[in-house]
Amino acid sequence: MLSGNRYRRRDSFRSAKEEVLVVCGGQTEELYFKAFNRIFHPSLGTISIVTAVEAKNPMQIVEFAIKALQQKDSCNAVWCVFDKDDFPDFDEEIDNARRDGIGTAFSNQAFEVWFINHFRLLDSPLHRNKHKDELIKLLKFPYD
Repeated sequence: MLSGNRYRRRDSFRSAKEEVLVVCGGQTEELYFKAFNRIFHPSLGTISIVTAVEAKNPMQIVEFAIKALQQKDSCNAVWCVFDKDDFPDFDEEIDNARRDGIGTAFSNQAFEVWFINHFRLLDSPLHRNKHKDELIKLLKFPYD
């Protein structure tokens, strides 16, 4: 019979913490990931959030992430987060990000879908024109 203490972790064991850089394409995404820092920190490690305010498309967000990464001292992972929208270079920029070791996360149609899914599962299409009304109903305060 195996002893229960035999396979227990030692008290001095420390789990590795990651530092993740998240480059967002807008303010909604920034607010979402800042909530991660408040709710899950320090269990997730450090999440550095940078918003590419001037970026208008995935290519500019990926370029912004590459520059931001060059300015960071250490980082375990980099992610670009943006809306899919109808960008003609979308698939190409996903491939470019991967080649540079950058992960991508995107929403289709808008990032607000991620917020809504925390309250209820969207199992049918909800056009982006309805997202604001749905969030106001769910949050019970004004959302813009």
